[in-house]
Amino acid sequence: MVEIHLVKLVWNSRKLDLIPLFVTFTFCLFLSLEIGIIIGTAVNLAMLLYATARPRIKILTFQNISAIDDQIDHINYLHITPDRSVVFTAIDYFMSTVRKASVLYPGVPVVIDLSYVSIADFSTAYKTITKTSKMSQANPNNETTLTGKRKLEEESENSSSDEDEESLFLPQAKEVFSQQRKPVIIPQFPENMPAEADSDEDDGNENLTDDESELSNEEIAEQAQEEVSEEEQEEETENLGETIEQLAAGREEKEDDDIIVAICNAAKPQEKIKPPDLRSSLNCMVTDISFHPNKELIAMSNIEGEITCYKYGNEENELLHTLNHHKKSCRVLTFNHDGALLFSASKDKSVVITDTETMTVTQSFRKAHDSPIYSLLCMDANIWASGDDDGVVKVWDKRRTIQKPVAEYKEMEEFVSSMITDSGSRLLVCTSGEGTLTAFNTRAKKMEGQSEVYPSEMNCVGLIRQETKVIAGLGNGNMYIFDWKAFGYHSDAFGDHPSAINCMIPIMDNIVITGCDDGKIRAISLFPHRFLGVVGHHKFPIERLDISTCGHYIASTSHDGRVRFWNISYFEDPNLKLMESTTKKSVRNKKRSLRKEKLGFQLPSSKRRNKGDFFAGLADPEPAGPAEPEAEPETESDSEAESESRD
Repeated sequence: MVEIHLVKLVWNSRKLDLIPLFVTFTFCLFLSLEIGIIIGTAVNLAMLLYATARPRIKILTFQNISAIDDQIDHINYLHITPDRSVVFTAIDYFMSTVRKASVLYPGVPVVIDLSYVSIADFSTAYKTITKTSKMSQANPNNETTLTGKRKLEEESENSSSDEDEESLFLPQAKEVFSQQRKPVIIPQFPENMPAEADSDEDDGNENLTDDESELSNEEIAEQAQEEVSEEEQEEETENLGETIEQLAAGREEKEDDDIIVAICNAAKPQEKIKPPDLRSSLNCMVTDISFHPNKELIAMSNIEGEITCYKYGNEENELLHTLNHHKKSCRVLTFNHDGALLFSASKDKSVVITDTETMTVTQSFRKAHDSPIYSLLCMDANIWASGDDDGVVKVWDKRRTIQKPVAEYKEMEEFVSSMITDSGSRLLVCTSGEGTLTAFNTRAKKMEGQSEVYPSEMNCVGLIRQETKVIAGLGNGNMYIFDWKAFGYHSDAFGDHPSAINCMIPIMDNIVITGCDDGKIRAISLFPHRFLGVVGHHKFPIERLDISTCGHYIASTSHDGRVRFWNISYFEDPNLKLMESTTKKSVRNKKRSLRKEKLGFQLPSSKRRNKGDFFAGLADPEPAGPAEPEAEPETESDSEAESESRD
């Protein structure tokens, strides 16, 4: 039941109090009663915390009239008063307001009235002292004073003694208003005064005897010495207080300087180490990419059959050409060895060869296959091969005038996923969706060998170890290594990928980059086999990878219609330590935690950072162990004695 009359009273008194009421009522109505009460309590606490963190601050301008040496001075000052206690949640907001007020009124003293402050924690006291000291040092004309009186102008008019002034202001305020009591030092005059003294002084001295004048001079000297010593003590006390405040202000200033330096460094434009991302002109899925072997040029194809060529650079990418040779999806494209020709194959069963200088079509095969073409490879300057969805492999020679293949093979039942060849272009190695690896001798026009059927499709293949081994990636996350010319069964395996391997590219003799279904690009070291880390990320599965001519960049494409570049030049640094763990693992879960860390370790090219990097700077350097004594060179006599003892 809701008491309507109470709601009306709350509405007339303070409308903000209705927010927790309606929030609690709404969540209790749609959720459970307990959850609604908890949420309403949290909302009410948030409102209370906001009120504590944002006090109301009143800023007034007053004029103080002071008489010093028979001269009347009019001093203007700012009177700043918070309406409630200032704690650590509100001190930054309060001091920011004070700083802004002092900037708006340059040269005007600032008086902070803390009459309504009944509770103040350490943060409030510390930051108030340090900030005001820093403001006074930064702007000598703007003096900041703390006081506990509400109406300074009334108190200053009603005060008639120095003791009242001392109870009103701190020493800083006294210096601002020039009302601090200064000790009066009366100098000791010599006995023989000049004759040209004033008549008033002569009349006053006639009433004193010689003894009384001597005593009065001694008393005056003693009083002057006492006042000088008191002044020195007061100066020492003030200097001690100023020293403490300067230390605190110096520490605060150093912290602020470090923060400012960090913010400035973060605001500086970082040096670009890789080209910006590319997007398909039609915002559709990118199916394949290929780097030019000699120029800073990359070609990309999309699912609509469009081919675009870009000149890439660290600052920007420039669109050079757009080709529309295919009616359906352009599945694969690649440059030949010298980059003079661009081969592209489509789902419409056609293959088009384009001259990269003039961007004109030199050859077109409209019905190259009976099924849609899935893969294509340039074997040398004249020979190229293609594979379709039915497992048919054809070898072509572009020098022939008739559009017929040189050789045709049908040894696989599923799609031909990828193809590679060695530097001699003698063997053509293909992987298929049925899970087999097949090698064809293109010169003898026969099958060289075929592996057994593996439990998952083979999606990609590459050459490693100076073309002595073949590595294949499967849909179940496993990788199998075959010896060259021994394709019947694998010689080694590596199966730690968490998802399917869609593509791979060897970048070094023993390092392979893989693209997986989980959207991560990983670097793997072979012999010994281990994960090096994550090179980059996509939100969707990785479809294609390629490496630039210089070897510093790899490009990746996914279902999001973007081509992303990753700088992998750090692999050439011999001093780079990969997989250097910054955290200790428990013995029980050491194997599991190490495997998880390897799969998620971020390499320098990835925009994400490792969890241990946040605390890496806090780790103490390991003490250097004792130096091992150098082994003394073994003499001939020692070796002979040792041989005799063995005999």
